[in-house]
Amino acid sequence: MKPIRFGILGAARIAANQLIPAMRDTPGVEVTALASRDEARGLAFAKRFDIPNVYSSYEALLRDPHIDAVYIPLPNHLHAPMTLLAAAHGKHVLCEKPAARSATEAVQMIAACREHGVIFREAFMYPHHHQWKRVHEIVASGEIGTIRAVHAAFSFPLNRDVDIRLNSEMGGGALYDVGCYAVHAVRTFLGKEEPESVTASGFFYEDGVVDQTIVAILQFSGGRFGYLDCSFSFADRQRVEIIGDQGSIVVRYPFRPDKGSPDLRIDTPHAQRVETLAHDAMYRAMVESFADAIRTGRSLTEEEEGTIQNMMWMDLIYDAAGRKMKE
Repeated sequence: MKPIRFGILGAARIAANQLIPAMRDTPGVEVTALASRDEARGLAFAKRFDIPNVYSSYEALLRDPHIDAVYIPLPNHLHAPMTLLAAAHGKHVLCEKPAARSATEAVQMIAACREHGVIFREAFMYPHHHQWKRVHEIVASGEIGTIRAVHAAFSFPLNRDVDIRLNSEMGGGALYDVGCYAVHAVRTFLGKEEPESVTASGFFYEDGVVDQTIVAILQFSGGRFGYLDCSFSFADRQRVEIIGDQGSIVVRYPFRPDKGSPDLRIDTPHAQRVETLAHDAMYRAMVESFADAIRTGRSLTEEEEGTIQNMMWMDLIYDAAGRKMKE
């Protein structure tokens, strides 16, 4: 089996802690190149992970004909330009979430990948954890009835003044950083249609652009609702509740199940139970699936459309919350 050769754009912490180990554990996948604008950091990073080729610019890596795909863990403002450039050089793209800073950027990115015949995937790893397979099984069984609402929350206290997640030029903000997960979860269970209305409130840092906290309610046809909150000032917490007309499912560690014991609480009028699941290599499962799509030509069109929809909903939430636009 010919290996899928990955290049990494940026010596990011998530690449070191999660994606590179996952790639090294995936049969038929190799990490063969790294690009870092900080040459010393790039060389040290490459030495740590035995990456044979190091570039001092992202563009130089993308020109390498021996690389099949790139992983982009760069700050949010670089996702679109690097994806466009990667596509133009024929590289498949695994891009950190959020994929973009707007639906307009997401449309451009995916259009470029399609034009050049490469695959794009937004690197949401959490759906690849097997707890979500079990959630879908319970929903499909009809045990909780028809879904009427989804409540998703993700927050942590960001206790420092200097961080790219607080930088408006780099696409900072709680909704981008952790709220994108909550939006994704709501969209997964409430379907593909746009919300009929969006109500949101936000607490912003002094510039009025970067959000510290967002709370939103999305109303859909038939009286269905999505509720979400995300924050850089709330306690470290994550939760998804799927509410049907006959019961509910609470996922205690929906997005980072590695942070606790992945379990589901199912409540119906007839019984209550907790199902505890084993930990799972969700990053490796995501990489395996992406590599398989590259090898087989399996379409990720539905995922790509989901990425655009995610960004559309986030645009609507930001508008409703009164975020200022950068001048």
